[in-house]
Amino acid sequence: MPTPCTCDTFTGVVTSATGSTLTGTVYDRGGAALNVQNVDFGGDVQAAITAATAGDIIVLPRANYDPFDIDKKVALQGNAIGSGPAVADVDGSIISGTNDTIVRATVPFKLDSVCIKESETSGDADSIALNIDNGSGGVARWVLRDVYLTGTIERLGVGLHCYFALKGVVNGGNIEGWDNGVVLEHTSNANLFIGTKIRWNNTGVCAPVSASPVVENASTDDLFLLGCSIEGNKVGVKAMSGAITLQSCHLENTYIDDPHANPLVEIQGKNVVMGGTAALKSTGCDFGGAATDIEILSGNAQNHSSVGDTFRGTITHNGTGVLRIVNPTLGLPVITGTGPVILEYENVIHGVHCSGRDLKVEGFATVYSTEPGQGFTAHSPDNTRYRLAPPNGGGTASWVTV
Repeated sequence: MPTPCTCDTFTGVVTSATGSTLTGTVYDRGGAALNVQNVDFGGDVQAAITAATAGDIIVLPRANYDPFDIDKKVALQGNAIGSGPAVADVDGSIISGTNDTIVRATVPFKLDSVCIKESETSGDADSIALNIDNGSGGVARWVLRDVYLTGTIERLGVGLHCYFALKGVVNGGNIEGWDNGVVLEHTSNANLFIGTKIRWNNTGVCAPVSASPVVENASTDDLFLLGCSIEGNKVGVKAMSGAITLQSCHLENTYIDDPHANPLVEIQGKNVVMGGTAALKSTGCDFGGAATDIEILSGNAQNHSSVGDTFRGTITHNGTGVLRIVNPTLGLPVITGTGPVILEYENVIHGVHCSGRDLKVEGFATVYSTEPGQGFTAHSPDNTRYRLAPPNGGGTASWVTV
């Protein structure tokens, strides 16, 4: 028996330069055999999955492939390379077709370096590039690595649809050119996106609470986005349920109103919208380029927090829970709405005047404060409400009861 390898990786161990069918065996660190199959250039991936044994690795050479279902626990390894807008070409292993669902997964799986592409040049409202859906049975522990889900400039259909998809990891890759780039519903829980580019969609990430855009009983929980670039969408992240955590993400959601117009007209969108029972936690994120950085809809009773974020637009809070903003790194936006807002600073002067921008509070928003001068209104420990009253002609401002 061959001596087992001691390395972790086996990508590219078996390669067929001519596209001929090739099989082989490599070994993981524990000495277990891992079977590798090479599909012919443009060959039948579905047949390869059917012939495979659970745990096999199926290698897809550089070619175009028809749609298929992943109904066996396998890893599919391609070599797709590409970036840019949805209309850009992606070289390598490309899966495309006119099916409403191009790739469907009903069991745990791994996709590595493949492109799943909408083949209808004008788009299709019913299209789903990758549909992870095993009904009430769920799909847990699935992995996407450098996977490109490429739609069209018409922005129709869904890039990644998760129905009861659990403990998934999306590492890198692009999701672009869809009505909804990512849809998570029916208790899709504990999913992590790392360094993924979610761009040029109507809605980048959507966690709906009703039949929008696909089916019933839609909800999600514990969604984590780490170091992601969420740009060029009409709405970057829209959640109606679940705990949404953004860490070190860049959100700059302006969009092209009509991709066919000349010249193109760029419109400012919204970075984050929270409604229903969704709760936001953001840390070290860069909110920029949108008219609205955070919008909390009426009826949302959850508490939300922002720590060390950069803001350039407006925060509109009409929910009943508390929005806590801690140590923003680049001043503060205009804050509007009726919801309670707590502002916390390590340095009051820095917090108010950073980058030459004064703190602004418009509408009926309430700013809770423990120090005069930090906000416009405050509550005392006995819940008496006070308003900061600047005197005419200069002098010292005083607090008066409201």
